Amino acid sequence: TQLSHIYHTFETQLTAEDKHNYNELTQELRPLDAGVKREDTADTRVHGLYHSLQWTTPADLLIASLTTDEGIDATPVVPKKTPTKRPKKTCDTNNTSDNAVVVKQRRRRSPKTPVSECSPEELEELRQKYVDRKDIWDADTQRFLCPKNDCPVSSKSIKNLYNHLRTSHKMPSIGISCQDRVNEHTAPYLSPDGQHYVCVEPNCLQPNGVFDNQLNFYRHLIKDHRKLPDIVCEYCGKVFKKAKLYTLHKRIHTNTKPYACHMPGCEYRGRTKPQLNYHMAVHTEDRPFLCAHEGCAKTFKSREKLREHSETHDPHFRIKCSADGCDEWFKSRYWRTIHVKLVHKGLPPELCKKVAKKFVCDWPGCEFRGALQNLAIHKSVHTGERPFACDWPNCGKRFRLKQYLNDHKNIHINQKPLVCHWPGCAYRCNDSGNLRKHIRTTHK
Repeated sequence: TQLSHIYHTFETQLTAEDKHNYNELTQELRPLDAGVKREDTADTRVHGLYHSLQWTTPADLLIASLTTDEGIDATPVVPKKTPTKRPKKTCDTNNTSDNAVVVKQRRRRSPKTPVSECSPEELEELRQKYVDRKDIWDADTQRFLCPKNDCPVSSKSIKNLYNHLRTSHKMPSIGISCQDRVNEHTAPYLSPDGQHYVCVEPNCLQPNGVFDNQLNFYRHLIKDHRKLPDIVCEYCGKVFKKAKLYTLHKRIHTNTKPYACHMPGCEYRGRTKPQLNYHMAVHTEDRPFLCAHEGCAKTFKSREKLREHSETHDPHFRIKCSADGCDEWFKSRYWRTIHVKLVHKGLPPELCKKVAKKFVCDWPGCEFRGALQNLAIHKSVHTGERPFACDWPNCGKRFRLKQYLNDHKNIHINQKPLVCHWPGCAYRCNDSGNLRKHIRTTHK
């Protein structure tokens, strides 16, 4: 039926040879007529192939669609089409021509670093280098380097470096493992048979309050009852709710200071990054923070120093002792620190004062050592610089320190504000140096 339809459709265009071939094909296809499934009509298939493949005559299409080199086949043989040129794909979004095809560039994943086998000693060494931030920072590239010798990986953030060490080198965890936290938090709720977890929290919406899965019960305590696991410091017993806060606190006991100053010749290290940022003000002469109190024009290098100074202008300012259960209040943080060291930590008085870092004078033959600000004042002894001048008419004297200038002005106004506090002594003077000399020589 199919061939008959094709034959009558193109009968006027077929030659005698084509008609002969058609008769032979019909004789060979009759036994297969029952088993061949026809999904499309011959007319539709022939016309579609004719217009798409651009055959020369419908007779050629008829023969090619029904014959193969191996014999009779129900699947038409489609010759190769002449490839048509498609417009070249481009990723240039600025090209607005009609033929331009804008293609979204696929993001390529970086190849994973293969896992390297390390001995337990090497893993502990990697862990310690990461904790101390030792040999992992490159000041030239401003990137964190993998502390393993033969590993070329570097990261922009310390968190990415930690993930690399954990996945690629199997470095041990820095903090408390997740499973340990889950076990410690769910242990009080474990049933006597050790098979179930029973929630005894009030207002529990879980039917029967019984859980078979430990992790599901752990999430239930946190999500439904807001009961976060406690992290107890192994050194002092202080309790924390967040692992990050516990890690920062633990550095106090282990004296771990991972944040190092990268200025040449400076060996400062801090426990936290804010401490390092606070220290960096030492290496600059800028004092952008101005006290807003009326009549006070002092400037400071950091916002923290300005805040501490502003508290001195408030006559009602008091700060409470940081120890639990202590109700003592102090006017400044300095005296609160002294109180904590003396009373709560039991340190001797000579260890309670803050020990300033000593700097050596670089003048040839000078052995002076002192704090950084005192060192700058001391150098005026060698240079002979006297920056403070008296503004009294016809005086013109200059002094090395501002305190010396203030003592000198007492002579012009005829005042003796400095008094000896020794019992029964009425000595008064206008110069602090004279007062120290008087106490040293008179009240031995």
